[in-house]
Amino acid sequence: MPLVTGPTAALRRAAPHLFGPPLPPAASLWAAHRRRALSAGPCVVLPLVLFLPLDRPDLGTAAALGGFTAIYGHALPYRRRAVVSAGVALVLVAAVALGGLAGPHPFVLAVVLGVLAATTTAATAIWQIGPPGPLMAVLVGGSASTLGADAGAVGQHVATAAGGGAFA
Repeated sequence: MPLVTGPTAALRRAAPHLFGPPLPPAASLWAAHRRRALSAGPCVVLPLVLFLPLDRPDLGTAAALGGFTAIYGHALPYRRRAVVSAGVALVLVAAVALGGLAGPHPFVLAVVLGVLAATTTAATAIWQIGPPGPLMAVLVGGSASTLGADAGAVGQHVATAAGGGAFA
């Protein structure tokens, strides 16, 4: 067997160090996270499907953002999961409100998302929430910034996000 040299061999040797270990097969991922996927999927998709025929995709999006609550706490006992889910829902609803209000002002939005990232990182570390940690709060806040910024629209988005969080 000839020895392979050159840029291809160097890239092949460096790839595991740059990109990490290879991903597990899809079947093992499904086996490990099936419950999370089957509960979070409907919590995100159903609000979108419900509000699209009503010609209010912004409300469907806000409710779906609140529905991301469903991906937290699957490995926890039910009582602790209920407390964690309620807390996560409150944080995601607050992120919808803050993102919606700061949306028209890019600098303010950047500061708000930075503060949101810092506080949710600290909170998830202190209360040991687990994955995905603070990611969803920042993602939800940034996404909500595109939904509309007048007070009436933000109020509707906050209410439907709370409904999505409660549904989750």
